[in-house]
Amino acid sequence: MKNRIYRSIWCGWEKLFHIAFRLKEISPDQEYLFYYAKRRYLGRRFEVDGITVKPFDKVIELHINNDRISEILSSDKDMMPIVLRLLKEAHRSFPALAELVSRPEFDDAVALYGITFIHRGISRLGFSNYPMRPGLPKWITKWHLRNVFRMVNPHADEILSNHAQVFEPKIVAVSRQHFVALHGIQSKSNSASAPVADQCLT
Repeated sequence: MKNRIYRSIWCGWEKLFHIAFRLKEISPDQEYLFYYAKRRYLGRRFEVDGITVKPFDKVIELHINNDRISEILSSDKDMMPIVLRLLKEAHRSFPALAELVSRPEFDDAVALYGITFIHRGISRLGFSNYPMRPGLPKWITKWHLRNVFRMVNPHADEILSNHAQVFEPKIVAVSRQHFVALHGIQSKSNSASAPVADQCLT
């Protein structure tokens, strides 16, 4: 009963969040692991793939599809299969995302970035990751993720005690040009056969 109430509150919050931050689906025909929003970058500057991302540059901000996340987090009591499935879902989503961001309306966007705990092994998919600075945003992100996990997985406390480092949120980023080159139409056959990270918990 308690979890159903939390779930209802969470679903309502998700809808409000999507409206407030103008999140869009990659495709209306299929569900993927990410939503996106094109906006001005407001964080501290960083370098990725040889370019410098500065405040007020146009970027493509990625947000996790929490419905897919909650389904995956509830699927196993061991952490390794959960993380591997998350990486496979990310890998499946990337060609569609690359096709989207290669359109002319995204030509002025310099990079894709987001904050996520799916960062173990993601360098094999073209992304770089950076630690979040200690502070309120990091604490809120970590708190939210752990509570979603507890809500959907009855083994959450056991998994969190054994794999706490997996739930450390980090900034992940890739230049738009590099992402399209790796996962776009011209590389779709290579992308489909590329190995998913097998060292994701190291």
